[in-house]
Amino acid sequence: MKNLTTIVQLGKSGGDAEITIDVLNPKGVIDKVECLGLSPRIDGLEGKKIAFMHNNKAGSINLYKVLEELIRQRYPLAKIVHGYETGPINPPKDPDMYKKAAAACDAFVFATGD
Repeated sequence: MKNLTTIVQLGKSGGDAEITIDVLNPKGVIDKVECLGLSPRIDGLEGKKIAFMHNNKAGSINLYKVLEELIRQRYPLAKIVHGYETGPINPPKDPDMYKKAAAACDAFVFATGD
């Protein structure tokens, strides 16, 4: 962030002191974010491991109960993996949670709820 420096003269006589004021540029600087796009779809759910990720709010847990039941009915060989959680407004307790889920599972569903 670039600062603007202003020197202000106090008083009317030449013997008065000068002070310097640093003024911050309110625009700031925003770093460019790399866009990764979407991953390709998997070929189906039968026999796949599906991670259920959520933000620990009650609505997401209720949604997952129903969704898990539907998946088990339609895809009995699919495996649902639980335990990938964040806080309502916090990042995951384990910073490598997403990497671990990607390595252990074929797909994931992330839900938020209230």
